[in-house]
Amino acid sequence: MVAATAIEAPAPGERPDAMPVRHLCRRAQEEADRYRTGVAGDERFAMEVVRRAIVERDEACWEALHAMYGPVVQGWCRAMYRCADLAAEELAALAWEKFWRSFTAEKLAACRGVSSVLAYLKACVHSVVVDARRRRPAPLPLEAVDAWPDLVPSPEEAVAEAEGRARLRELVLRHARDERDRAIIALSYELGLRSAAVQAARPDLFPTVADVYRATRNLLDRLGRSHELRAWFERERA
Repeated sequence: MVAATAIEAPAPGERPDAMPVRHLCRRAQEEADRYRTGVAGDERFAMEVVRRAIVERDEACWEALHAMYGPVVQGWCRAMYRCADLAAEELAALAWEKFWRSFTAEKLAACRGVSSVLAYLKACVHSVVVDARRRRPAPLPLEAVDAWPDLVPSPEEAVAEAEGRARLRELVLRHARDERDRAIIALSYELGLRSAAVQAARPDLFPTVADVYRATRNLLDRLGRSHELRAWFERERA
């Protein structure tokens, strides 16, 4: 009888922080597979993947996180949001985006292991599910109809707002590197389409919703580093 091939055990001298990214991601995936089968693993590899993804913005490590925990996140979405009008895949993409925005290096330093990271990720899922439920249309109170004229901006306000949006759009477009960036700006930020709708509109650019998420994250990362945009927002707040 041929013995089953065991997953390679961690070598005593292996240092995750010194590993090439491809080797690190492979080892982290192996340990995640061990964990799912009930076998105790070495969390150092997964935590180093998280560190590089959060602190160094390493794209390969972000993809590794999706591969390791994507099915878990989608499972949480299906369990928490029992409605077919918003796909679990889209909710998961929103949760990952929220995690990317809010899970800082300081929060990572406070984590005691993978379970703490997953707990934060699960909290992000809960947050986007709550937001999705709040977005469901509710019956409009009759008294609210009388208030509609007061909600319409004056022509002067409308012109000023349009000019501000045009200037902001011009600044944002300067940071677009390719057609995918321009599609996200047009479809997501101008038309307000969600990730799944963006993917459905441009499958030639985004084969999956995860591709929309990754491209959006990269664009937002560049925008966040823009001194020009930061100065524009400071002037608007003044």
